[in-house]
Amino acid sequence: LNFTQILIEKNPEDVFAINIHAWALLANKKLIEAEEVLNEALKLEPENPRTFLNLGLLHEEKSEFQRAIQMYQKSYELGKNYKNFSSLINLAAEKYNELLEKELKPEMPEAPKVPEHSP
Repeated sequence: LNFTQILIEKNPEDVFAINIHAWALLANKKLIEAEEVLNEALKLEPENPRTFLNLGLLHEEKSEFQRAIQMYQKSYELGKNYKNFSSLINLAAEKYNELLEKELKPEMPEAPKVPEHSP
């Protein structure tokens, strides 16, 4: 976190550095701070696919799955025509599909186990 904070201090309008810092905050479960940082990134570059990917990760961490799906979809749509975003877009698509499948097929609760000696 210290390294990413230094990156931002040196260039406060570097959206790439802001996204790296947000990712580090997410990895350290600092969700409120990560959301604030990502909102700042959106103000600077409202159509940055990386920011929307990180917003998807944030909402997924907060169990806001429908919102996460929207963010992953937005990330994919914004970045799909740019070669330099291909790995990011693949991750957005993977996360989108993973969450969509969970939302459409919620996990079935386990059936209660029957004691061995029951009639």
